[in-house]
Amino acid sequence: MGTRTPVAAVRRWIDGMLDEVDAVVVSLPPDDAVFGWDYPALRDVLDARRIPHVCLRGDQYQPPNAAEHAQLNAMLSSASSLHEARHG
Repeated sequence: MGTRTPVAAVRRWIDGMLDEVDAVVVSLPPDDAVFGWDYPALRDVLDARRIPHVCLRGDQYQPPNAAEHAQLNAMLSSASSLHEARHG
């Protein structure tokens, strides 16, 4: 997938992978000018499927800050409880 891949193809590709995941981390750095436009649609799909997710908007080359750690911990906690319900 690249920046010139049609949006519908990217959405089909992502949708095909979501059956195999328990949680999603999206890295959306401040300088992203492509995927940022598609993120709201992905967020809606993840919400509809009840897949825990977090969107980190910081610099991907820096360690997560305290707020991002809190977001990740909350997502992992949510994914753990859902994982037990789905696969338990």
